[in-house]
Amino acid sequence: MWWLWPVVGVAIGYLVASRFGLSIQKCVAGGLLLGPLMVAVLFLHTDSPAREPVTCSYCGQGIIKLARVCPHCGAILVSGW
Repeated sequence: MWWLWPVVGVAIGYLVASRFGLSIQKCVAGGLLLGPLMVAVLFLHTDSPAREPVTCSYCGQGIIKLARVCPHCGAILVSGW
């Protein structure tokens, strides 16, 4: 049963990386080192406020707050370009 901790750690690290778009290598290493604590990160982490949907001021379609260009109409949303 000594192999259970590394297997679970790798699985949890991979799930965290794929769910939140993070580095797979870093999350797997964190899963191996932290094990069960990564479960809390997986289930307690909330989405970033920057990823909340907002409305494009040009076409009215839903986009994420961090978007610089609207994927629907192509409008540049950030000044200074």
